[in-house]
Amino acid sequence: MRKERDNVLTRGDIGQLLSFIGAFGILFAVVALLWEGQMNTFAWFGVGVGALGLGGWLILAPRDFLDFFTGRRIRQSTLAVFSTVIFIGIVVLIYIYVERSVITLDMTQSATYTLSPTTKRVLDDLNREIRITAFYSPSNIALRELDDQFFRQYEVESGGKVTRSYIDPIAQPGVATLFNAEDGDVFISYVLDDGTVDFNTAMIVPMGEKQERDMTSAINRLLNTGNFTVLYNIGFGERSPNDVSTNGMSLSGQLLRFEGYNTEIVDLQNDLVANNVQIPDSVDVIILSRPIERVSGEVIALLDDYLKRGGGLLILGDVAGGEERVLSEDDPFNQYLWTNWGIRFDDAVAVDYTVSGDTPLDVVSFQIFDSPISADIDPSADINSRTQFRVARPIVISENPPVNNGRVIMTSPDSYAETDIAQVLLSNAYQYDEGVDRLGAMTLVGWAADGEDGGRVILIGDSDFATDGQIATPAGNGILLVNAVRWLVGYEDNVTFGFESTATGLPAIFVDVNTQLNQIALFTLFIMPGGLMLIGGFIYFRRSRR
Repeated sequence: MRKERDNVLTRGDIGQLLSFIGAFGILFAVVALLWEGQMNTFAWFGVGVGALGLGGWLILAPRDFLDFFTGRRIRQSTLAVFSTVIFIGIVVLIYIYVERSVITLDMTQSATYTLSPTTKRVLDDLNREIRITAFYSPSNIALRELDDQFFRQYEVESGGKVTRSYIDPIAQPGVATLFNAEDGDVFISYVLDDGTVDFNTAMIVPMGEKQERDMTSAINRLLNTGNFTVLYNIGFGERSPNDVSTNGMSLSGQLLRFEGYNTEIVDLQNDLVANNVQIPDSVDVIILSRPIERVSGEVIALLDDYLKRGGGLLILGDVAGGEERVLSEDDPFNQYLWTNWGIRFDDAVAVDYTVSGDTPLDVVSFQIFDSPISADIDPSADINSRTQFRVARPIVISENPPVNNGRVIMTSPDSYAETDIAQVLLSNAYQYDEGVDRLGAMTLVGWAADGEDGGRVILIGDSDFATDGQIATPAGNGILLVNAVRWLVGYEDNVTFGFESTATGLPAIFVDVNTQLNQIALFTLFIMPGGLMLIGGFIYFRRSRR
């Protein structure tokens, strides 16, 4: 009988085992170093294990050790293990590099998930570090992962000028209190020289379905905070931003300040004209909200000079009754607007039986022209984004204007212009009279822009939509006011998205469905395996010829 050979653990076997331990120790040390960016306890532990393993290998099996590094004949198992370790190390290093470099790859043919040129232009203007601070509790980790894929695009595109910070409001309630933050809230702010958040500049980002538009608009607001000034004139009985009643304009002032504008009150007649002072160049927009007295010739001249210096003018003109019909056809200010800007207020009331609110006088936006002033006003996508005006007067747009002009919002084709204003205001009665009233769609919001001097004017045939009682319902009312001011200051020259839509959840690698998925399937199921088979066949052919 053949005697079975006893299993003997030789010095070479022990040395080989120590070589494996040393290799994994060194790999562990390298990964720990790269992960933390510095030598730490784990890295030093790995170095120690690696040194002991490789040192023991050298002492117990010096020939194997030297053969491995000199390329001579070595054990196949040793080579296999070291090859595996090297492969694992390469994979780990690539992962760490990708994770630290926040690399994202948009593989959609239409570049759907690549930051738009608008956003890139805004990020190019950054001259200070901006911090995105977002709050996520442990139960909200999934949302954090989705948002992170989106936020990192800003960090990459800005070259690190936009950074990210995630805070657990449960574990760090004090920080959440400083921001007045709730779970899921996102803030942006400037960063101080010591790397901390500048709380004086912190503002919440109203994250909706259109992530890029929301974030980029918030960054642009931060950049423009305090740079634009809006004056509310109250010299001709206009609505005041200090009036907190339902007929006041206090919420409009708050909304504009949230957008980063400085808001002030002025009496153009008594504060400026009486003192022979022109409107300062630092003023970007003047708002006349429902003047109930005719604008004087001196103020008209003052505004004309201001507009020729590139100023912006927003007039919210209600239907006017009484003896002194403000902004009527014979009003000098209305005539000035027509002669110099090709737009004016009409002597009528818009009545729409087809698209309206509680009554045909509650006119709802029907036809909306593609314009920065109408951005985000899209009732077909969101019914609450519509605008609604109460007892509105039409705007007349000249077909042969002295400057560029156009329409923003119109009524339905089935509406009509009621010319008996007194009957509407006194009796709340209206009826279409053929030959007297005008049937057809009417403009409710119009604009004009002087391409040479830079002046801009917007006329809106109602002021009720911007009052405290109506500016939030529907939401399109507030959107219209903000967009109008943005356009007047030239804000939309930097941030214009039109009717783009973006996804709420963004994976790290983005692909289109159907065509591109079929291409990926073809590559992974046929090309890659086929390539490996060809390589294997080539190697077999070469060896068989030896």
